[in-house]
Amino acid sequence: MAFRDLLRPLKTPIESIICWFIRLRSKDKVISGPFKGMAFRYPQQEYAMLLGTWELELARTWNLILAKDYPLMVDIGAAEGYYAVGMAFRKPKSRIVAFEMEDRVRQDLTTMRHLNDAELEIRAKCELEDLAAFGQELEDAFILVDIEGFETVLLDPEKIPSLLKSWILVELHDFYSEGCSALLRSRFEASHNIELIKGKERSINDLPQAIGILNKLFSNRRLVPFMDEGRPHPMSWYFMVPKSG
Repeated sequence: MAFRDLLRPLKTPIESIICWFIRLRSKDKVISGPFKGMAFRYPQQEYAMLLGTWELELARTWNLILAKDYPLMVDIGAAEGYYAVGMAFRKPKSRIVAFEMEDRVRQDLTTMRHLNDAELEIRAKCELEDLAAFGQELEDAFILVDIEGFETVLLDPEKIPSLLKSWILVELHDFYSEGCSALLRSRFEASHNIELIKGKERSINDLPQAIGILNKLFSNRRLVPFMDEGRPHPMSWYFMVPKSG
C-alpha cells in the first residue's frame, strides 16, 4: 500500500503538482473564507477545505453566524471537523460539541482538534435523546446539521421544544428522505425566518487570490475540481433564525 502511494503522483502528475503548490502556499492553513488561518491537515486531505472554497455559497451565512456569540454551538455530522474545529477557532468562548458517528472519521476530527489546540467535545452518533439532553441550553444555541436525511428525526420541535429558539443551519437531503425540506419548513416556519440557500457550481473566479498564479500555469479544467466538493449535483440548505431572537 505504501509503495502504491509513492507511485500515485506519477499517474496524475499535474494534479500532484497543484496539490503540492497549494500545500506549499497555504502552509497547511485555510487560505480563504470564514475559517481563514485555521490549521488544516489530515491524511485524506480535502483541498476545497484548505482553499476555503468548500460550500462557498455558505460564506455569507457563516459570517452572519460568527458575528453572534453563542453559549453553545453543536455540529451534528461533524466529519473531519472543518466546521466544528472552525467554530472553536473563531468562537473560543463558546462551548463546542461535535457529533460524528464513523470511528475512522472521528480520528481525523481528533487530529484536527489537536492541530488547532481547540476546545471541543467529540462524541459519537447523535440520537434524539442526545440532542434533547441539552435541554434549555439549545435556546439561543447554534446547531449545524449534516446527517444524510436523519435531520427529519432530530429536528423535531414537538419532541425537543428548545429547538424553537435555536439558530439552525441544516443541509437538506430530500434524495435520502423524501419530502424532508417541506417537512422541516412546516415544523419551523412559525418560529423561524427560513432562508433557502442553493448550491452552485464553482468557476475559476472562485480561486482565492492568494494562489492566483495557478490560473496562469494551469487550465480552468484542471483547477476548478479542487474548489468543489465533488458531488454529482449541488446541495441546498436551510438557514433558520428564530423570530424571537
